Amino acid sequence: MLRKLWGKKGIPNSSRIEDVLIEQNRELSNVLNMLVKNSGPGRSIIELRDIERAIKTLR
Repeated sequence: MLRKLWGKKGIPNSSRIEDVLIEQNRELSNVLNMLVKNSGPGRSIIELRDIERAIKTLR
């Protein structure tokens, strides 16, 4: 879908851009899933250290 739009607008390397966006979306999804798994009852605030820990765990 994005390739068609970018192709019409003449954006070079549209397939590479789309691949990068898909990969970044996948990584963000994995981080969010890790945060949800690590959040316990009564925890409503996600701290920066929680996000950093989730990213380190996934790499």
